[in-house]
Amino acid sequence: KGEEYRLLQAAHLSKAGRVLAKSLNISAQEDVLFAVFSKGQKQYHDPSDHSALCIFTIQDINTRIKERLQSCYQGEGNLELHWLLGKDVQCTKAPVPIDDHFCGLDINQPLGGSQLVSGRTVFTERRDRLTSVTSYIYNGHSVIFLGTRSGRLKKIRVDGALDGGVLYETLTVMKDSSNVLRDMAFSLDR
Repeated sequence: KGEEYRLLQAAHLSKAGRVLAKSLNISAQEDVLFAVFSKGQKQYHDPSDHSALCIFTIQDINTRIKERLQSCYQGEGNLELHWLLGKDVQCTKAPVPIDDHFCGLDINQPLGGSQLVSGRTVFTERRDRLTSVTSYIYNGHSVIFLGTRSGRLKKIRVDGALDGGVLYETLTVMKDSSNVLRDMAFSLDR
């Protein structure tokens, strides 16, 4: 919808599940990254409560990284890490083939990048900022568990990037209304 969510709150690497994988045109064995972002607020350090669950295929992420490596090793641009190095450092041209298994050299590192990898927004929340994410595959369907700032757990079924996610249950899991931490995990006793 043209909205940008730039502040990463949490991420979870998982298989897509048969139904979601089909809608993304990937194999059910390929990884996807479920990521929770919030919108930034100018002149404020805290993120806004407006947040979103986005899906990225690892294939798309790897393609963007490979393109960035190839351009830098062809001597194009700079390392794009002015914020870390305190200066702009030009990329060094090197006659090295950059394939899917390239692991780096002593030059052109660390290497940053400013080109976005576009994800697919499948669920948004405007009032209770999303703070954590994990997933589970049930009968081929991707079930996403989203923790919130106010201690709730939202259960979302995501069958396709175009269909969006369907919220089917919200539970209060933190009695003191504290936020659900990004390292949440499943428990056998609940």
